[in-house]
Amino acid sequence: MSFFAVRGSQRAVDQVTAAGGLRVRVAVGAGAFVGMGLQVGVWSVLIADLAGALRLSPGTLGAALIVQIVAMIVSVVVGGQVVDRVGRRPVVILGFALGGVAFLLFARVGTVTGLVAVLLIFGAGGSLIDISANAIGADIERQYHTQVMNWLHAGYSIGLALGAGLAVLGIMSGWQYRSVFVALALMLGVFAVALVRLPMPRRIHRGEAPTALASQLDGGDRRHAWQVIAAPAVLLLTCVVFAAYLIESTFNSFLSLYLRSVFSSGAALAGAGVLAVAIAGIAGRLIGGSAVRQVGSRHTFLLAAALVLVGLAAAVATGSALVTLIGLLLVAFALAPVVPTALSEVARAMPSHAGRAVGTVGAVGYVAIAAGPALTGALADKTSLRFAIGALMLAAAAIAVAGSITIPPRAVVGTTDRELSTSDT
Repeated sequence: MSFFAVRGSQRAVDQVTAAGGLRVRVAVGAGAFVGMGLQVGVWSVLIADLAGALRLSPGTLGAALIVQIVAMIVSVVVGGQVVDRVGRRPVVILGFALGGVAFLLFARVGTVTGLVAVLLIFGAGGSLIDISANAIGADIERQYHTQVMNWLHAGYSIGLALGAGLAVLGIMSGWQYRSVFVALALMLGVFAVALVRLPMPRRIHRGEAPTALASQLDGGDRRHAWQVIAAPAVLLLTCVVFAAYLIESTFNSFLSLYLRSVFSSGAALAGAGVLAVAIAGIAGRLIGGSAVRQVGSRHTFLLAAALVLVGLAAAVATGSALVTLIGLLLVAFALAPVVPTALSEVARAMPSHAGRAVGTVGAVGYVAIAAGPALTGALADKTSLRFAIGALMLAAAAIAVAGSITIPPRAVVGTTDRELSTSDT
């Protein structure tokens, strides 16, 4: 056998090995997102049972949940710096451990004060999983020169559906909500233990070949969080994330109410509509991953914004229940890839500060999650819920403008043979 034949055979083996490493690391990253979605899904279904057991009014519950949002914002900013210093693995393990502890305590909490304390733990744990999972995704994309963030975020949507299904199944089986919380805590503990040994992608280090955008933006270790987000391109991407979360949080809070006002058959069909919208979001993230690879981030933002505008117009401009539902499904489908794609671009813009940059942008996203329902509710009180939801078209327009300015036309991201042969560490 000639030297060239041996070399060619070895290269083929290296490519297969590297491709296998990519799949394993994508599975690990997606698993972290599934675990994050799992706890949110259970919490979303059973929060009403916990509130009923503690005899909380909606106002008291809402005030308590503000504590969780504050903990999430603080943790995602601090966690972004920690994840760059100590690595992704310790932070994601700590996040799942805190989640498990929180649900064990949720199963035993009996006072409002106790609930507030546990919400602090719950919010901090969720943020640490969020920032480390996104950092893992950024490392995968950097190491393998590919786009996987949308597919990883699809894991969150899948986990969300699984968590909701677990809660409903537990209730149908006669379990108390406390028992479901304990079962979930054990699952989160399994996630934490598994992540001790599962392979992680190679961390992004300074000195690696930066992109043109990154070379203009990325600085030394002295760069603070406010300096990271103040870079023009990152600031515009932050606007994209804020606008997307504004729409998403409004949907999460008012979708069921809006559907019940449209569908004469009431809660049952409205509930089916909410599930359909969730499934549309999963499809949007799966297909969005391929779209980014094919047409690039800039065109993905523009196409997503255009479809969101069309969907919102259909949802509010007609009295037809079917047209309204189709419009809402289109919004959920088109919006799904926006945040993952934006966070991917943020990480590319700041390769040596990926965790810090993504964490800071994520913190602004959490502000949008808190502000969206409040702004929409206030506007709906003064006008109507239909008008308030239609006003979200302004946020869709912001995604189109900020996304198109931020990302210049460039080659579509793909995975070449040379890139797949990158060694794993």
